[in-house]
Amino acid sequence: MTNPIFVMMKNSKSIYGKLRDGRKARLFTLKDKTALEIRITNFGGIITNIMMPDKYGKVRDIVLGYDTLDGYLENPASFGAVIGRVAGRISKARFNLDGSAYHLFKNDGENHLHGGKTGFSKKLWDVISYDGKSLKLHLHSPDGEEGYPGNVDVEVVYSLQKTNELHIEYFAESDIATPLNLTNHSYFNLSGEDNVLNHRVQIQSDGFLKMDDQLIPTGKIIPVKDTIFDLRTPKLLSQLIPDGMRGFDNYYVIENKEKELMRAAVAEEPKSGRELEIFTTHSGLVFYTANALQDVRGKQGRIYGNYDGLCFETQAYPDAVNRPEFPSVILYPNQEYHTKTIFRFSLIDR
Repeated sequence: MTNPIFVMMKNSKSIYGKLRDGRKARLFTLKDKTALEIRITNFGGIITNIMMPDKYGKVRDIVLGYDTLDGYLENPASFGAVIGRVAGRISKARFNLDGSAYHLFKNDGENHLHGGKTGFSKKLWDVISYDGKSLKLHLHSPDGEEGYPGNVDVEVVYSLQKTNELHIEYFAESDIATPLNLTNHSYFNLSGEDNVLNHRVQIQSDGFLKMDDQLIPTGKIIPVKDTIFDLRTPKLLSQLIPDGMRGFDNYYVIENKEKELMRAAVAEEPKSGRELEIFTTHSGLVFYTANALQDVRGKQGRIYGNYDGLCFETQAYPDAVNRPEFPSVILYPNQEYHTKTIFRFSLIDR
């Protein structure tokens, strides 16, 4: 792993704002030969903007968020952020590992969610390198942070590759065994202005995890066949929400035992012609339609509400630390954590 030495950027215009303790967060732009432009801050590793033209050439920002750093300092919806140490919920905010019991911060009722009170999404990451097409960030998470064991060093690399592909790679090492499950929590809206009910979504999954009333997995995988959750063929969300259901907040299981990069999902918005494909090395993803997003003042004063965004949180099974039947999320010493997600943006004619 790269030696975590902070690289001071010479361009003062990259300063995004100040944290409450006076430290400065910076904003970086990734741009390729096309009109796609992606902005990322080293506070929380947050993707603040994805500027993309529609089929008529009109450019819109297709992710939810805030106009300034101040909004992201709280960011209860985790717009655009890196989530860690563990994405998703950990039941009762506790787990046992190698004979020891660990108690985590409770920030979702009696449960632990998305890394706790000040997870990775609320940290100022070190900048390792930046060249206009890629950005490498580093974070050190000390032993005992949020109740987790082990000193963990994490790198996240954002890069624009090929044509209109945002690659996100995650690397990590720990000095003792610890759970780790990282993801990005961007809320996409391919229209750039309306809600997402006019989006078509397809997810390559035959089953999803059954959840209890606290959104904790029961351990059972439910086949999607003959259910409203079957998205193996593209479905228009307005035909499913809200008449048939409250919305999606489901972990879809993807058969990816070899952890190879595979196409997991696709969303398209016919009016704008924008399409988003999601590729991942993970064994599943959370598909969330912002069912609990209410009265959030976002960019340009817009009030975000239910169904204003789509999340495709590529990650390992939630609560896997308490479910031995689930694939393990434990990172051991002398191992390297490495996962990859690609967001591919394109235009369609239909």
